[in-house]
Amino acid sequence: MKNFKIALVIVLFPIAFTLAQDIPDGEGLKRLEKIEQMENAKIIQILNLSEENAVRFFARRKEFRQQQRDLLEKRHKIIESVDDQLNSSDKDNQAKYKEKLEELISIEVKLTKEKKDFYKSVGTILSPKQLMQLALFEDKFRREMRETLIKRRQQQQ
Repeated sequence: MKNFKIALVIVLFPIAFTLAQDIPDGEGLKRLEKIEQMENAKIIQILNLSEENAVRFFARRKEFRQQQRDLLEKRHKIIESVDDQLNSSDKDNQAKYKEKLEELISIEVKLTKEKKDFYKSVGTILSPKQLMQLALFEDKFRREMRETLIKRRQQQQ
């Protein structure tokens, strides 16, 4: 686990630089791909997946992640539009705010439903124990990534 944390930190530092500096999108995407490859390798190791199950699992995971990205992009666009509206002269349009809030809530519900459907779908490939290992790993991975980025930003300031 210690080696994993060290590798994670080494890989995440370039991402912090991507966020802090103007680096062309292609390079940032390459770094994100490297993190995803490392994450995938760790998942195979933790879940002890056979080659066949790994292929099936990652195909479903890729589809799930694309659905999540699409929903998060919609969410981001709604938030941007509301932010623009709050900064414009049309600040007091309560009906519009209510509508946008309902859209945000709807997207959050879809995100949760998609995650539930994903876990149900991979339940045909993974055992309940492996599903819990996956959930725990994803949570720890996200938390460690966030903490590393926060520490890096604090060091830069």
